[in-house]
Amino acid sequence: MRINKMKSLCYSYYKWPPKDTEFENARICSFGYNSDWGERKDSVLNIHGFRKSLLSEMLNSSDVNQSDDSSVILVGHSMGGLVIKQLIQILLACILATHDPSAKTMGNRIHGMIFLAVPHRGADIATLLSNMLKASILPGKKPFVSALERNSGSFPSINEDFRLYAHNLELLSFYEALPMKLGLSSSLIVARTRLFLASPTREVLYPMPHIALICKFELPLDPNYVSVRNSLSTLIRSSSQRILTRKLDQTRRERAALEDYLDIPGIPDEELEAITATKFDDFQAWRDSPDGHLPLYWLNAQQTSGKSVMAAHLIRHLQEIDAVCSYFFFKHNDESKIPLSSCFRSLTYHMALSDDRILQKILLLKEVFVRLDHNSGLVLWRRLLLGAILIVLLRNDHHGFPLRVFMTSRPTSGILTGISHLERLSYIHEMTILDTSNDISQYVEANMKDIALSDQLFRQKLADTILAKACVQTTFSNNDIQHILDDVPQGINAFY
Repeated sequence: MRINKMKSLCYSYYKWPPKDTEFENARICSFGYNSDWGERKDSVLNIHGFRKSLLSEMLNSSDVNQSDDSSVILVGHSMGGLVIKQLIQILLACILATHDPSAKTMGNRIHGMIFLAVPHRGADIATLLSNMLKASILPGKKPFVSALERNSGSFPSINEDFRLYAHNLELLSFYEALPMKLGLSSSLIVARTRLFLASPTREVLYPMPHIALICKFELPLDPNYVSVRNSLSTLIRSSSQRILTRKLDQTRRERAALEDYLDIPGIPDEELEAITATKFDDFQAWRDSPDGHLPLYWLNAQQTSGKSVMAAHLIRHLQEIDAVCSYFFFKHNDESKIPLSSCFRSLTYHMALSDDRILQKILLLKEVFVRLDHNSGLVLWRRLLLGAILIVLLRNDHHGFPLRVFMTSRPTSGILTGISHLERLSYIHEMTILDTSNDISQYVEANMKDIALSDQLFRQKLADTILAKACVQTTFSNNDIQHILDDVPQGINAFY
């Protein structure tokens, strides 16, 4: 009281917390109020008025409201602790009543409080000061002083309401361990018995110097500063953990809702086999093009040429460079992997998990009861791809088409006809045996060492023969497979 917030909180304007790595992700704001009991004019300000000013400051401050999901930790010194207790009372009441959404949001963000010599049950010295002011002809009336008196009617009300609303808050209190000099005598401003909140939450008390030094320190190595700093750090860490847990829970709920809406069981990873493949120059150009002027890349080859394995490698490559990559493998031996509708639902699922804007757009469709026909590729194309994903992606400043599409298939007549209309927008790569021969060679070479042969020349000749036969694209019928098995001699194990 009777001092500005900077002189009350520090000896100089050099601030340590902003330079502390423990607080590197925190925004530090301060709030003060006019509590100069020595002014001649009457004052109508009281704790309730200070609380209203603090609430207005918090709701309108751009520093405090940069993020709606960040936590708020309040630190109050002396009467400031009573101010923030009344603030909590109002904010948490707004959580139960929905008449003020902004106050409700702020109330949900409050994580904990640190009290520095806060007279939760009043201070006897306030009565002495109030009597002095009444006897003096100089200063005017000061309601905020009488509000601190031990028998003030405001304390039972503040404490009772605070206990009702502070169930989930972490509370830490620091009290005076040394008396403060008052003229020829000395006394504790706030006795330790006045510090207890009687709150159902965890309340920890720490001894500190007298009230004037309980919140200002000369050196960062001061044990008292270290105690306050560590307590604040503890609250920040617990707050961060709570935010992380809340976000993980929200992610799980959103993912479950997305899977239910799209009828998708999850991300299929079994197709992505590891392989070291040739890096195509045109693939790199397609990947790195800044404006996406050729958004389509078509890798085509005959069957059994390794298209799916190559595609799996390229997907792994894009994931390793942190590119946002969604994929789908058509499989003719799996009925769930044949329809185009399955492809659209899978791609939408991947894209929603990697882009929160798309996720929220899809969940909004679910929320407003936009029905999806899971078996209709045309309906899914219109409602998901055109009606949601492309709308989101085209909102930004991206020049050109916002997607890059990689496709691999056999060069069937239908696909060739479709590609002919998009040729000016496409990279087309016809895959040959030269694209995979190096990978096959490495595989054969790595496994030849397991064959027990002492003749190195014969080992190399055998490897060359295997490689030559492996590089011939061959499709086996059931009869071919049975014929090869019939040629394997009986009793070979007994022979060896």
